[in-house]
Amino acid sequence: MGSIGDLPIDGPEFDTSSWKKSSYWTKASALPEFILPLDVRFYDQQLNYRGSKSSPELLHLISSASRVPPQVLRDSSILYDTALGLRISWAANKFAAREEDVIYALIPILGITLQIRQGEGAQNAFIRLQEEIFRNTTDGSILAWLAKPTSQKIRGLYAHSPSEFLNFIIASGNNTDPPRWVAPFRWPGQVSFSNKGAHIQAPSLKGERFSLIGICSSPGKPNPAIRLREWNGLYVRVMANEHFVMGHNLTQQSFVVSRDIGPQLSARIASQFAYQDVHGTATGNLPSPLLEHQLCPQPPHLPLRPRANPLDDASGPRTYYQGLPQPGMKRPRPERSDSTSDSYESDSSDEDTSDSYESESDSDAHSEVYSEDGDERVPAPYRLSPEHKFQAERPGLLDECHAKFMDWKALARYVKPAQDRLPPRKRARPMDSDIEDGLDQEDPDLVILSRHNKGFFHLSCPYFEHNREKYRSCVMNHDLQSIGAVINHLKEHHTQPPYCPICRRPFERCMERDIHVRARTCRLGEFGPVDGVNERQKRLLKKRDKLSLGESERWRRIWETVFPGESPPRSAYLKRGLGKVMSLVQDCWEQHGANWVEEYLEKNNKLSNNRTDEEEMAVDALSALTLQDLKERLANRLAGAAGSVVFIELRGFICT
Repeated sequence: MGSIGDLPIDGPEFDTSSWKKSSYWTKASALPEFILPLDVRFYDQQLNYRGSKSSPELLHLISSASRVPPQVLRDSSILYDTALGLRISWAANKFAAREEDVIYALIPILGITLQIRQGEGAQNAFIRLQEEIFRNTTDGSILAWLAKPTSQKIRGLYAHSPSEFLNFIIASGNNTDPPRWVAPFRWPGQVSFSNKGAHIQAPSLKGERFSLIGICSSPGKPNPAIRLREWNGLYVRVMANEHFVMGHNLTQQSFVVSRDIGPQLSARIASQFAYQDVHGTATGNLPSPLLEHQLCPQPPHLPLRPRANPLDDASGPRTYYQGLPQPGMKRPRPERSDSTSDSYESDSSDEDTSDSYESESDSDAHSEVYSEDGDERVPAPYRLSPEHKFQAERPGLLDECHAKFMDWKALARYVKPAQDRLPPRKRARPMDSDIEDGLDQEDPDLVILSRHNKGFFHLSCPYFEHNREKYRSCVMNHDLQSIGAVINHLKEHHTQPPYCPICRRPFERCMERDIHVRARTCRLGEFGPVDGVNERQKRLLKKRDKLSLGESERWRRIWETVFPGESPPRSAYLKRGLGKVMSLVQDCWEQHGANWVEEYLEKNNKLSNNRTDEEEMAVDALSALTLQDLKERLANRLAGAAGSVVFIELRGFICT
């Protein structure tokens, strides 16, 4: 029910002027009240029924007064097909008893979760809301805000209020025109956060002094972009009250962008930019809109090196970030993911272990050593376009690498690690004597393949052991070489999704589930159990782990936490079949894969004499694709062989 207390009782039934003048539309709390329910009935100041949201006459009247499109009012489930920037603009010029409540009213409309902090203020709440959105969206409209012409021109990544998204509504006298942008902005960029700022990897054009980041990718159409400029190792948004236009000849590049900039710092940066422009160290302003031919695209590199500050004195720069690549320095190959690290991320909720239902013995209550990974996330790797020249080399390269791997595998000899050893930060390959000293020839778990390439079995994902067909991707795409890696893998890839408590249907978003629950159309237990680790199990994974127990016992505790009451498998390790083959491929590729790829490309004259950063990254991308191709080929051959025989010898490797 929507009660419009100042709606006159003696006016026309659908008087547009009276309805739009009502203070009801300025209340932030009214947004979810009339948008989300399937139907809303409106009453005037004397509680006389004035109409339903679903009626055609009132539907368009409400849309005109609230700036919410009629199709959204008819069916709130299409909120997910509506640009985030447009949804945020609905909260512009709204009021609440506490200013931060205006921002909190957007939470159900945006389909996110955000902790309520009373007294934090609207701007702080809005910054937290945007950061939460960045972690879970591919909609670039969150970057399409425009600063007011009279506000500061140098800004960070975040908007300061929902009113800066009003550019999503076409300005008109009666405000009845349709929204300017309705559909989400398809944006292939990624955003992560660290203590330095926001790490953005997105299609960009890099000029001599500044860059443009595209915020929408629509084939055949000019795409909006925002303009960045470098300042002391960070990038800031300049000319924040304008959008620019860019074409489609873009490259993926990475930037570290300041999250937010206050007025005083903004003025200081503006004066430095003015100094640079006057003394010829930076180009002047370019006309708007900015077209593609006005920039010179540069190859992507990670991260971007700061330029010298002309205001720095002889004693050195005032502020800067160290540890960034220097010109001419050979770009190091990307590190292998930290699958061998025996540390795992701990959520803030992990500290709350007082639930009596989770009580454990004293020996289980605490782990001895835990390390935090921090909040910095590695940007997404460079990817080859379908038209790249290296794509044509993949079939021949795959054949050659497959033959070399089979030769390497024929000499492979793996054992399980000693149970009493403490997992190292990086699992080193053991010396021959280390394996021979602890080798028990009668051990049924021992598989001897040959006498040269030696290593340890890799750990298995509990979900793969529980259902190998359903969770085949766990061994195809993930390499687990420590208990910490197993726990991180469960938290990242096996978190229980939101689900209906009645029918147990899983959903991608909490808001989709809530709409489904309110509809009350499902049957009890219709979809069966929901796979995944819930929040209580996540806390127990950390609470019950103890490094001194050895890997097998620690893995068994993980199994009992994830699948309580079910018997664990005989071994925590990938000792046979697809899992073992994938482990061998991963280890072999780590040792030889990069060299095999480069040797093949050089042999076929596919590499230039003076490689650019972009070509180096393309080689790395080709290496990753070849590894995936090799895994798929081996997996397909194993699957085909398993259908006809129980045991098969694959060039010296016996599997079941």
